[in-house]
Amino acid sequence: MRFFPILVLLFFLAGQAVAQQSVVDSLQTLVQKTPSDSLKVVLLNKISEQYTKFDPEKAVATGQQAEKLATRLHFLSGQAAALNYQGVGYMNLSEYGKAMRCHQRALQIRRELKDSLGMVSSLVNLGNVNFRNNDFDKSMVRYQEGLVIAEKIGDKLGMSRLYNNMGSIYEDRGDNEGALAHFLKAAKMKEELGDRRGLSVSLYHLGVVNANLGNMDKAFSYLHQALKIDDELQNTAAKVSNLRKLAELHQQQKDYPAAIKVAKQSLELASNMHSTLDVALSADLLQDLYAAQRQYKDAYDHLLIRTLATDTLHSERRREMAAEAEAAFENEKKELENQKLKLEQTRQQQELAHQKQVKWLVLLALGASLGLAGVLFFSRRRSKIQNRALREINARVQAQNYEITLQKEAMAEQAAVMKKQRDELEKLNTFKNKIFSIISHDLRSPFASVQALFYLADANAMNDQEFKRLFKMLGKDYENASNLLDNLLIWAKNQMTGASVQYEKLNLHYLAGENVSLLAHNAEMKQIELVNEIPEGLQLSSDRERLNFVIRNLVMNAIKFTQPGGTVCLQAKEADQEIVLQVKDTGTGISPKVVDKLFSEQRFSSKGTYNEKGTGLGLMLCKELLEGIGGTISVESQEGSGSTFSVALPKKSMAPEEPLLVAATNS
Repeated sequence: MRFFPILVLLFFLAGQAVAQQSVVDSLQTLVQKTPSDSLKVVLLNKISEQYTKFDPEKAVATGQQAEKLATRLHFLSGQAAALNYQGVGYMNLSEYGKAMRCHQRALQIRRELKDSLGMVSSLVNLGNVNFRNNDFDKSMVRYQEGLVIAEKIGDKLGMSRLYNNMGSIYEDRGDNEGALAHFLKAAKMKEELGDRRGLSVSLYHLGVVNANLGNMDKAFSYLHQALKIDDELQNTAAKVSNLRKLAELHQQQKDYPAAIKVAKQSLELASNMHSTLDVALSADLLQDLYAAQRQYKDAYDHLLIRTLATDTLHSERRREMAAEAEAAFENEKKELENQKLKLEQTRQQQELAHQKQVKWLVLLALGASLGLAGVLFFSRRRSKIQNRALREINARVQAQNYEITLQKEAMAEQAAVMKKQRDELEKLNTFKNKIFSIISHDLRSPFASVQALFYLADANAMNDQEFKRLFKMLGKDYENASNLLDNLLIWAKNQMTGASVQYEKLNLHYLAGENVSLLAHNAEMKQIELVNEIPEGLQLSSDRERLNFVIRNLVMNAIKFTQPGGTVCLQAKEADQEIVLQVKDTGTGISPKVVDKLFSEQRFSSKGTYNEKGTGLGLMLCKELLEGIGGTISVESQEGSGSTFSVALPKKSMAPEEPLLVAATNS
């Protein structure tokens, strides 16, 4: 009875039309006060439910807290509810893979508990996730399965939600009459049940369908009724969709100022609730509206917002695909381990059978020997027959021993093959993750800029001066993307060919001179003096392609971070077993914090003195390529006083001696 006042207050709060945050604060106070862990699970689930209306990230976090506690208590219904609210939160965050997994686990638990109401709720939510992923056939199957259960138990609330959602599918398929009939049924049931939140959803869809049928007055009326309910309930997620649809209706009537005003409200709310999909949709609508008003700067800004949100959605999907691939790899790994265990069990059973056979054979041999001693008195011929039988038994034992030995060797070979395959899979998975990370992060931005430029050019939205300025910016993006692609191809080749190195004798002075000639134009454009002070007779045995890449990247970086009028100098000194190549500049220098990041796998890039962009790959690749030929790289720098990059190279390699190759120079 001591928990009765708390339960009374809990249901009182749940039924009050007060602000969600106020409800959350009250529920959190109850969580702190109650000594019952089971009641804490119920309260945490109520908090998670409230957060789904305006803060989906907190809804997920609170649902995870409730699930952890319910799992420890073996409180299955509480665990299912926690998974349900996590799934709703993930769906509002557009993370559909995680939402699907949560709702599937909740449905499994509710089926074990024979919780019909809970099963209806889970089937509705699974259908919603399929609907968001445009898989309407699967969504309809889920809804119909849930409707059968809801009608069987008389669950009017569940039936009203299902009518609503099935109407949405008819709407997306273009069957507006079928959609209208289902939405009207849902609205009537929700109004009878006093389900204001559900009624808002039905009114929203009635507005959309009437707009599709050309009944614009009814459409505006239904949408404004839905928006009023959303304001009362502070249902931010639904309000975003309602505002965006109102903006689209104003757009159809060419009332662009009203449309822009409402669409901006939708974008602001979507950004506040961190819904990537809603941000992309609202920004796309605003871009169209501003373009129609010939406000091209605002249209371009919202095009970039839409592009960034779309890229984020693609990145999230790739992360889900990577997680699914990793799970598949773990399943395959476990399957291989199970096969190995089965083979080991088979071997042990065979050894036990062999031991049993040997035991019986020994007993048989002993009996035969005793019998032989008895019958020796009667017949020598009989003795020969028994000896022959013993030889045959011994031959069978040896054959079985040989077969067991072969099986052991086969199992050992199979284990070695499985280990090699696992190591290769891990290596390929690491390489794939690096490639996807670089491509998705750096190669999409230049193409997004090209897309935006083509859009504005096609719309005749720019004068010649603006076009030239944007085209110049596009050129810089292209140059940066080209450098990134070159570095990426060299790095991928190094990763895929392993430690394949082509050693040859090289003249370091001429090799450096070739790169100085290649980059002389870059230096001249910034009025930088580029000097090759490496002695002409300095020779070493190394990989020409790798050294060219390292020298070119170091000189390009030196030019990039040196002010006009500065100097970039190449020097080299010879020791007993190595040659130290140095690239010195009088540029901006590097801070100690940045120096620690230069050669790590953590990509790092900063703009040069002319705002030149970098790829963040060059120095990391230099380090990897030098390690492959026994070299090292280091840096000494002080901010404002320039930098010196030093490359230590072995004079001789383990490759066979070859004639000296001198790099061609440009005269």
